[in-house]
Amino acid sequence: MHAIAPELDEAPDSVWESVAALDRYRRQFAGPPETLTNGILAGTLLAPLGLVGRRQRFAADALERRVELGMLAFARRDVERLHQILALQPRLVDLRAPFRVQRGLLHRHVLDEALTFLEVHGNRPDAVAHWRELRAQPVAAAAVHDSGAPPFRRRRRRRRRRRTPSAAPE
Repeated sequence: MHAIAPELDEAPDSVWESVAALDRYRRQFAGPPETLTNGILAGTLLAPLGLVGRRQRFAADALERRVELGMLAFARRDVERLHQILALQPRLVDLRAPFRVQRGLLHRHVLDEALTFLEVHGNRPDAVAHWRELRAQPVAAAAVHDSGAPPFRRRRRRRRRRRTPSAAPE
């Protein structure tokens, strides 16, 4: 490991605890599960080291946006996806959020990965179970749960009528 990432020789215990949590999750399956994506694998190493999690200023130069750990270079796409996963974590743990807010989170494209990350590293099985249950509910039943009133419909705006062109002289 020293040849690839010498930084890990002096890594804090939180890195190895994170790797152990990932290993415990992985052992639940016969083979490698599809839920272990590059974002989650990268987050297992990068989040405890503090290399991701806080947004840095936007840099136009792609070389400035790279995240590296020794010889391990992480793809920008995976790191940006990891940022989104980490940004969702506090919202997933807040089970007392309004129902509409929770329903809105169900449409986020990184929700599956965020739930897997929460399952592996969050130590909140109650939150994971809540989101999986909420996801299994049909949409119509959820709308009734939100309020007993019929959904508010916005009136369509209509264009103004065009003026009739004045008769052209002949």
